[in-house]
Amino acid sequence: MKQLIKFLCSGSIATLVDYGLFLIVFIHFFPPVISHILSFSCGWVVNFSIQRKYVFKSKKKINATIRLGILFSSLGLLFSSGILYGLNLFPFFLNRQYLSKLIVTGILTIYNFFTRRYIFTYVKK
Repeated sequence: MKQLIKFLCSGSIATLVDYGLFLIVFIHFFPPVISHILSFSCGWVVNFSIQRKYVFKSKKKINATIRLGILFSSLGLLFSSGILYGLNLFPFFLNRQYLSKLIVTGILTIYNFFTRRYIFTYVKK
């Protein structure tokens, strides 16, 4: 339970980075999916760094964990980008990007917990 609370706290910090950057980039520069890709990537770096050190306390070599981290996060990015794209097909969500991003973030939280736990706990040293 303690690990889950730490995961949610670190995820909240990364989500603030992701969500805040998404809104800034979307409002001023790019369409939703491109904004999502950029903000997701920045949020991932923050999330991976915090979780490696404080949540899962991995003492494993960074190479193996970062490779798997990139793999699982890339799959999550494809999945979440598809969901965001699909939500934007509906006029209701097209005019409410903040809500679309929140839905995508909520869906990925469970996926992220299990993939991060695998990466930091079960990857061989």
